Amino acid sequence: MGKRSRKDNFWVWRADHGAGVGWYINTTKNGIIVNGDHVTLYALMVEHFHEYQTVWNGEHGRTYFYQSEIPYDVPNQVSWMSHNGTKNGFAFYKVADHVNYHETWGMGIYSYFRDAPVKLHSAVESPIKQGVRHHNTSEFEVLEYVPGDQRPTYHIPELPTPGVVQVGKGSYAVNDIKLAQPRQPKYVTQNVSVPIPSNDWWTSVSYKRLSDGIVALPLRFEYFDTGLGMFYASPIFTAPNNGGMDTKLSNMDLFINTGSIVRTPEARVDGFGDWSVDVVFSDDGTPKMRNTIIKGSPYVYSTFTDPNSVEISSPAIVGLFDDNRCEAELGNSGRQEL
Repeated sequence: MGKRSRKDNFWVWRADHGAGVGWYINTTKNGIIVNGDHVTLYALMVEHFHEYQTVWNGEHGRTYFYQSEIPYDVPNQVSWMSHNGTKNGFAFYKVADHVNYHETWGMGIYSYFRDAPVKLHSAVESPIKQGVRHHNTSEFEVLEYVPGDQRPTYHIPELPTPGVVQVGKGSYAVNDIKLAQPRQPKYVTQNVSVPIPSNDWWTSVSYKRLSDGIVALPLRFEYFDTGLGMFYASPIFTAPNNGGMDTKLSNMDLFINTGSIVRTPEARVDGFGDWSVDVVFSDDGTPKMRNTIIKGSPYVYSTFTDPNSVEISSPAIVGLFDDNRCEAELGNSGRQEL
């Protein structure tokens, strides 16, 4: 195979079972030999040849997904020896000793010796060098049962009988690393004594110290250490996503907070309904700021333990207007008392 080439989906196969074939009839040596440098092969399958299935002599070779199988019809161990008769069998994949750079990903290698109790010294042969690496290689050997060999007994339990579980009587599957587990509702007040929805639009408040994005449309909210942030989800935020909105966007129009918070704050669910959620924002558990967020409403209703500590800030507003649409003047500090 020439240098600087790429090949895809090669299946190189010698017939080792069926009519008219046999170890001494359709004789071969290797399935594929790569002499060129910078050769990349995708989905290479080489099976049943008499000696090395694959021999790689070129530098900077790469193989992505390799499947190989030793010939079924090896008649005896003596007929299948490598390294001048000093090692049992021939490796499936042979990287020449002089090669300095070679890499493989996902090699599946297995053997089934049908006609004799044959052994194989090594499935892969390659020089031990920093530039030669094999990732995710699996080797399998299938042996025919011989009378007298131990045969383990496996008990397969019956499938559970289908049934109906009453609401509130179910349970979660646990300790399965492949199964996403529900997050515990850690951040709730004593006013919440019923189960928390596990995937509602506001649920992140219950399991994070602050929250993820809360998409209530037309407003989008999120709790920060600096208070409750919000912005109006105009088309500028939704058009790039074909109408969708990124809940991780952090460019807020407005923040509501209370100056009575002096330590690290937390947002806790204080109550919820079908279309709303009540959240307490505080550093000591008391409702220093309590927000009612309603899905579909352009308003957020907020109460404060200390009304004189209310703080409203914005990194984006360049002007304020009163009820008569007259622009309010900002002081030298850039602050406007409301």
